[in-house]
Amino acid sequence: MATIFSERLFSRFEREMGPSVDELEIPRAIFHRPDIEYSLESYFRLLDRTARSGYPDIGFRVGSSMDLADIGALGHAVKAAPTVGQGLALWSRYLFVMAHGNVIRIDVGQDIAVVSWAYTELYPGLHEQDTEIAISCIARTIAQLSGRTINPSQVELQHTRPNHGAQMDAFFSCPVLFGRRGNRLLYPKSCLDLANPNSDP
Repeated sequence: MATIFSERLFSRFEREMGPSVDELEIPRAIFHRPDIEYSLESYFRLLDRTARSGYPDIGFRVGSSMDLADIGALGHAVKAAPTVGQGLALWSRYLFVMAHGNVIRIDVGQDIAVVSWAYTELYPGLHEQDTEIAISCIARTIAQLSGRTINPSQVELQHTRPNHGAQMDAFFSCPVLFGRRGNRLLYPKSCLDLANPNSDP
């Protein structure tokens, strides 16, 4: 069974997510302790139920406010990487330590770097909120690692444009395209070489 650790993912969102946690019989300890392991399916259902209970932008709200410390030891390791590219590579390689069933892939072309988010465990109809967490968190992380304001040149998402699409446009500050074949962020290749001013090798 694919699982995920609570870490501090939802520590700031107990008010919004608490009722759905109770309905799904997930322990409320996920808001207060980093070591709670629960099924990936329950995680997806929690996000979906919260979105349907008056918080349709919950995924985007979580991801766009996340700090690397919210994903535990892995986040601290990524935060200490010497460059943006090395931080992303570390995250991609060890994501399974925190969550099974998700993949970060980095493809580098002549001028463009593509950071993709995909699933190895499929729960049809339940991925939208997690995708918004991941894509917005990755964009935030790249900016944090570079120590500067850096935006993707384009964002592509598989789901349809949500009602909070304008908020996403403002956050990413680039074209955000929906109904695409994959979930990915496009950056200039050069951004992978940017030094992390907070590196602690």
